[in-house]
Amino acid sequence: MAKSCWSKKKSVENNVVTSNSEEEWDTKAFFAVVEEEELALTTTMLGKIDYENDWIVNSGCSNHMTCGKEKLHDLFEYKGSCVVVTTNNSKSPIAHVGNTVVSPQNNDTKMPLQNVYHVPGMKTNLLLVAQLTSSGHVVLFSPQDVKVYHNLEIKEEPMLKGQRLESIYVMSVKTAYVDKTRRNETVDLWHMRLSMSVTPS
Repeated sequence: MAKSCWSKKKSVENNVVTSNSEEEWDTKAFFAVVEEEELALTTTMLGKIDYENDWIVNSGCSNHMTCGKEKLHDLFEYKGSCVVVTTNNSKSPIAHVGNTVVSPQNNDTKMPLQNVYHVPGMKTNLLLVAQLTSSGHVVLFSPQDVKVYHNLEIKEEPMLKGQRLESIYVMSVKTAYVDKTRRNETVDLWHMRLSMSVTPS
């Protein structure tokens, strides 16, 4: 079952992958203000992205991915049939699956990541929101940074609320508003997530 993600090409390349079962390997992996309980990970805005070592926090896909095999431990070879497909229809195979630990530069926090896919054809590392929330974390985005919490108590009512559908979060809106924006053609309510997807080879 293929999923796709939207991205600004060149700056960050997004991806989607697959499952828990090595036999199935279909997409099934697994955001949020505010009283801090325990901060697991904080990433602030950087002047320049180090694509080899930095992890891009992605909210539209379904699994952590890395281009660096050396970042992973407890490796085993991927034996499924899915590949990562880019917008130009080139295909990158998923070579291995393993675990890793992410340590931000600004503190001594260590966050273990499990079920990370090694995709040699990628040019960046992806830390995926849906997989973080599936492991019990809360991910909070702000204009300056993104934070991952072990626990977060939310004190006020949200302005907007969406639901999780498989590995993405969907915000439903009133039909009248959708129709109006379609007529004006000024707002894209739904991103066409076409940058990269995982599909059977």
